[in-house]
Amino acid sequence: MERNCIQLRIRKLRESTLKRANRSCRSG
Repeated sequence: MERNCIQLRIRKLRESTLKRANRSCRSG
């Protein structure tokens, strides 16, 4: 769960979507 969140965060961050990633990470 946390691993997926981290990977998703990195991927979103790379796409310039830290805000969206943070939201998805918090929700998921």
